[in-house]
Amino acid sequence: MRPVVLALVSCSAVAAAAAVAPSAFATIVLADGESISLEAIVGAGGDRSVRIGDQEYFFGVFESHFAASGITLTARINDTANQFGRFDTGFDLAGGFSDLLPSNEEPSMMSIGFTVTIVPEAVKNGVRLCDAWMQFDGDASGVGSYAEVIEHLVAPPAEEMIGALEVYDRVTLEGDELTRRKDALEFCGPDGFGAVSSLIVEKTATFFARPVGGVASASLIEQRFSEVPSPGALALAGLAGLIGYRRSRS
Repeated sequence: MRPVVLALVSCSAVAAAAAVAPSAFATIVLADGESISLEAIVGAGGDRSVRIGDQEYFFGVFESHFAASGITLTARINDTANQFGRFDTGFDLAGGFSDLLPSNEEPSMMSIGFTVTIVPEAVKNGVRLCDAWMQFDGDASGVGSYAEVIEHLVAPPAEEMIGALEVYDRVTLEGDELTRRKDALEFCGPDGFGAVSSLIVEKTATFFARPVGGVASASLIEQRFSEVPSPGALALAGLAGLIGYRRSRS
């Protein structure tokens, strides 16, 4: 018997998404704790653009075995500011992520491509992105099973690769469990150099359960980006070097 193959739900093609400017869509504005179905963002006629605090997210790509209508995006702004008065900002994705058909020996996946950009008025005030972190509640059991989310961060316009984040819960073929449910990436230096006003993020979540007794699932994927003043703003304020202090305290 041939294994059943799940069909990917594609709400946009990569080439088509790249050809459409974010300004062509309306922007959904969410306050901390407010939620919206991912379908309203990436579905047919979706607005694709979401503003949370001083960050705007444009979702250009969504290809998934999980229906967007079953995934909720919730805005998150950290309630504690850093020493510059800036906040970690981002969103949570909540849904029933799992290997939908363990018997077919193929993983269930979700790929999301988006840009995160500091809004123009905040850029004029010297605000930049300095680091990113990701966390999930993934769980896997059964030899060879795994739940993982991997994302790559690229800085436009030169599309320079900044780095990658990876969270996972895996059971090796030898039966060892490997777990990292939170990962962070700092890409600016102690004086703010390397901080950027925009990032391209390519995120892929994969869930594979071995056909006999395996489990791979998650219900929550968290995404945050930290804000700091630009190097010029730091120098004017006499705060150069405090970014490294911020990190040593986090």
